[in-house]
Amino acid sequence: MGIQAVEATYVATFQAIRINLTFPIAELQLLTPEWAMLRTTSTGQVTIAANGAAISSSNQELFVLRKTQGQWNLARYSASSARPASN
Repeated sequence: MGIQAVEATYVATFQAIRINLTFPIAELQLLTPEWAMLRTTSTGQVTIAANGAAISSSNQELFVLRKTQGQWNLARYSASSARPASN
């Protein structure tokens, strides 16, 4: 899968849903002058565009940022659900 396929997948995904989340910062660490780590939690709703169904969302996120040419950019991202598993 090339970069164009990944980009197309993300475009289609974000056209199919509407996200209404808040991202409070839980931790921010400057690791070096060029690298930083940001940890957040998010809560809110994700709405399916096709049918309007609203789904509660609660996640934990980890962002790794890299400073290049004076700008902080996303280098890595990881998220996991903070919702209890359904039985």
